[in-house]
Amino acid sequence: MIKMKSVPIIFLIFMFIILTIPAYAADTKKITSVNIQRIYKAKEGEINPDQVSFKPGRSEYTITYQGMYDASDLPIGSYMDYKITLNAKKGYDFEWLKERNCLSDSGTIQGLSISEDYSSCSFTLHAYPLPMVLNQPQQLRWKGTDAEWDPVEHADSYHVTIYTIEKDGRLTQRGKELTCSTTSINTREILYSKPGDYIFKVEAASDQTYLYTSKKAELAYNHSKYLSSEDIGYYTGYWQKKNGSQLYKLTSTERAEYDSEYLISGRYLINGDYYTFNESGELLTGWQSFNEQWTYHDENSGRAVRGWYSKAGKKYFFDPTSSIMTTGWRTIDHQRYYFDQSGAMVTGWQKIHGKIYLFHKNGSLNLNTVVIQGKTYSFQSDGSLIQ
Repeated sequence: MIKMKSVPIIFLIFMFIILTIPAYAADTKKITSVNIQRIYKAKEGEINPDQVSFKPGRSEYTITYQGMYDASDLPIGSYMDYKITLNAKKGYDFEWLKERNCLSDSGTIQGLSISEDYSSCSFTLHAYPLPMVLNQPQQLRWKGTDAEWDPVEHADSYHVTIYTIEKDGRLTQRGKELTCSTTSINTREILYSKPGDYIFKVEAASDQTYLYTSKKAELAYNHSKYLSSEDIGYYTGYWQKKNGSQLYKLTSTERAEYDSEYLISGRYLINGDYYTFNESGELLTGWQSFNEQWTYHDENSGRAVRGWYSKAGKKYFFDPTSSIMTTGWRTIDHQRYYFDQSGAMVTGWQKIHGKIYLFHKNGSLNLNTVVIQGKTYSFQSDGSLIQ
């Protein structure tokens, strides 16, 4: 009898609980995951946080947000925190939402908080740095066979492409794209492969994913570098190794002209570099004489050295155009130097043609008054000592 009477009481309690549950709980759909997307268009050379907006990745909720950073002091590459609030649309709630299911392609989400009635939620978005397009390189120029430009802030590398200007104004790419980490690159191998009117294009790049490659900068046509056949050399044959020696084999047309299968007995300009061969056509290296002048040829390539070169503790300077060793006075990069009859650069006190000069350790001529061991020395405008 006691058990029979308890059944209606339990039933009444159950019905009371059911009736007290808010009506919306039975009618709303559960949002179990959320996704937000940052909208921002990268600009060249700057970032602008005021241009940032967010949109919901799904249609069940709306979004409001507030930046939690100092926009007046925001270096490139800064992470930014946003307070994000999502409001469920009618018929939806966040009761079952977990932080692990809160996603964004623009950063990480933490600190999920859901309102008591489940109609809204909020969290902090730790956003990745705003993207930026690197500035275009400026002041493109040729310096000899080096392509040069001014540095671009935040750039880690540069991509350079060489072109020739055709008669109709079109550009033809020469060689492969070159990459360097400095603001200049030697393009000699490309320039001296074919006569032509050369320009180059360069773009700045970064290792950081939020820094986008710059637009390509192009050298102006009126600053192009023209190389003729006289600059490069007329030979169109190819290198051949024979019995351990390096030779340059001529084309059939060239063989008829020179009455030889190979270049022999002399100095020749090939693809912009000078090489010397003996009477058997073997490529020579080291010191070689030419019309009572001297050149030095790289031990590996046989190519005649140009510019500064150090050997056996001495410094030499070879003409950038002819590769001939310098002797006597020479002005290099606005500094005066003197090279003795062996071609070696001099330093310290030197008597030259009856006058006394003082050269710095780097070889450049001293022009200023100096005090050495308590004694003062003054010099003429030509660098000679006033005695």
